[in-house]
Amino acid sequence: ITEDAANKANQSLRRFFLQRNQKDPKLIYNQMLGWLFVQQQDYSKAFAQEKAILQRSETKSLDRLIDLAMISKENDDLPTAREMLEFAVERASNERDLLSAERELLLIKRLQAQPEEFKEIEVAYRDLLARVGRSRANFLIQKDLAEYIAFQQKEVENALDEIETISTQNLYKQQTAELKLLEADLNVQQSKFNQALLLYTQVEKLIPNSDIAREAKFKVAKTSYFTGDFDWALTQLKVLKSSASQLTSNDALELSLLIKDNSQEDSTRSDLKLVAKADLLQFQNKPDQALDILKPILKEYTSPSILDEVLFRMANLYLEDSESKERVEIAIRYLQSIVDDYSDQILADNANFLLGTLYMNQLNQPEKAKSYFETLIFNYPDSIYFVEARKRFRMLRGDQIQ
Repeated sequence: ITEDAANKANQSLRRFFLQRNQKDPKLIYNQMLGWLFVQQQDYSKAFAQEKAILQRSETKSLDRLIDLAMISKENDDLPTAREMLEFAVERASNERDLLSAERELLLIKRLQAQPEEFKEIEVAYRDLLARVGRSRANFLIQKDLAEYIAFQQKEVENALDEIETISTQNLYKQQTAELKLLEADLNVQQSKFNQALLLYTQVEKLIPNSDIAREAKFKVAKTSYFTGDFDWALTQLKVLKSSASQLTSNDALELSLLIKDNSQEDSTRSDLKLVAKADLLQFQNKPDQALDILKPILKEYTSPSILDEVLFRMANLYLEDSESKERVEIAIRYLQSIVDDYSDQILADNANFLLGTLYMNQLNQPEKAKSYFETLIFNYPDSIYFVEARKRFRMLRGDQIQ
């Protein structure tokens, strides 16, 4: 079975289950057909099977349907995910399913929203909370609203007011930690670094040796990096490089290498300070200001090892508006510079993977995409992108992927 619906094995299995279901209808056949359609990323057909399962099921639970909507969302099929969740809201037979579906539906609407629809979505959040009440049982919906106000409406002060309202409730420790983490992030947005560091440290102490504590420690290091306190950042990162969480460990290693590499060639760390300032501006949703800081470094630099970092950051800043073909082409030029001139540097595999992805998904040039994935496979076998690059390369080549 492959992702290709035209594959003979896929077609044979589909016919088999359809025939069996006609002769002797059973839920297992609908479930297996749904599974097959998910493998083929045909979520609308999988949705049809879930509706059939729901109709014939005694429990009428919407868990499977909501999980399918999440898978559809993760694979960027937002219209189908929205259709599923709207169906779930209409058919929910208990408050738990209804709340779960309504929450996920609002998250989808946010991703699809145009600026003129922002206030309408905020009103929908507030109407929902007015109906279900504000308590720790509905913490996630309240936190979603605070994040929405902060990051999509870009009204940080209003978001902080929302956080203060949530914090007055009798929250669980985990919820308190999540809320403090969000509040700290918003303080960094406003360049209130001391307040942010205090909150991150509180999260570490609140639930020690947990994933959220490790995330908070990494953010202490990142905030110290933003402010130019590189030595203290390295102290924090030293602990995190051996973290049980691979993502935290990779992020810590990457930031640690950036600081160390650009402290040896330039004792004043002047280039590193500029890159850190640009990273902060990007975090604060000021991409054009970040670009203004990065561009001069390409001509006037002290530490040559900073150049691939600068090129990669500039490419990503241009890709923030990926609807603009012109900006995508500029980003590709910067990424190609890394591939051509800095193939032995730490970001070479990242650049190859990102170029392959752009040519595959946005520019529809599969042969070019294949060449970048192939380079990554043969030249960077230790890359965290190796497995995904191999899968995409084989798919573009037309292999039967099990």
